[in-house]
Amino acid sequence: MVPDYDEFSVDIIPSIVAHPEEHEFIMAAKAGAPDDTTETENKKKKKKPYSKIVTAATLVSICICALIVYFAVSYTMSYEYKVNRASEAYQDGDYESAIALYLDAAAINENENNEELIRSYLNIADSYKNLSKRPEALSYYSKVLELDPENEEAFFATTEIMVLDEDYDGLSSLFEKAKTSAQKAKIEDAWAGEVIFSEEEGEYEDDISLSLSSPKGYQIYYTINDGDPSDGGTLFEEPIQLSDGESVISARAVSQSGVKGPLVTKTYTITYQAPNLPVIVPSGGNYSVPIAVEILSSAKGGTIYYTWDGSRPDVNSSRYDGPIQVPEGNNVLSVLVIDKHGLLSEIERANFVYIPVVTLSQ
Repeated sequence: MVPDYDEFSVDIIPSIVAHPEEHEFIMAAKAGAPDDTTETENKKKKKKPYSKIVTAATLVSICICALIVYFAVSYTMSYEYKVNRASEAYQDGDYESAIALYLDAAAINENENNEELIRSYLNIADSYKNLSKRPEALSYYSKVLELDPENEEAFFATTEIMVLDEDYDGLSSLFEKAKTSAQKAKIEDAWAGEVIFSEEEGEYEDDISLSLSSPKGYQIYYTINDGDPSDGGTLFEEPIQLSDGESVISARAVSQSGVKGPLVTKTYTITYQAPNLPVIVPSGGNYSVPIAVEILSSAKGGTIYYTWDGSRPDVNSSRYDGPIQVPEGNNVLSVLVIDKHGLLSEIERANFVYIPVVTLSQ
């Protein structure tokens, strides 16, 4: 059997025997009575190391707290912290806060031409775009392209905004700055180009056959006196026939991806004019020999009618198809031109006296 463990016999007594000076009650027993002065001094001796430890611990704690505060403040002022906060605001749809935080982050790296700065500018631009503040968005997309001319994200976004704003001068300028084939292809697809009209707008006296064409071969939609053809326009397939009156033609080219080109509008005013007086050759006279008369008219597609008895010609009168012989006697040739629109000229007249010479036989 193992005897119970006796701490006093096994540990304490040997310790007292080996080092009696460390055990106060042994020293007091040797002196015969307790010494208050010695006890007080001993307590003081014990307190001094303790107070130093407390002081040191307090100083260490203060230093640690100060360091924690310092690093915490430093982190909240860091690029990483602001970008993280900005990203959270962006994801939450708080674009105003996102812009402010991204601007703070960008200010930290504003002298650095690096990917972080470009990303901050892109996020600022995207935030402005989501707030429908397109001029501000364009400003920051431009900053990105200054740092990285081949940045397709900024280039494509700029193109889309210019298309929405119908800023075709801007698209033309942007095309000149394109650095990559993808950038050029984006502009070529988005910028359908202006529709070309075969006739200049203005005033005309006759019908017009108007053709429309696209420099890039895109489909063209148009309207006549009905505004923008973006919705409900007519697909151009054959020449547009314009007649008497005012016609306002509006047309757009549309790229293969459905991006519309600039709206082009031209006005045509057609006012039919009555045909000019026909010209009779010769213009009359006395003749003793047979004579043929020609009638000339400047009216395209017009029809000439005539009479020899001085009466007013009409569609039931003789139709001029070529030189006509003057009949014998005193005749008044009356001529009228009716053009293809049914408009009538004034009547032109000429007097012809044809009396053949009679030869007496011998």
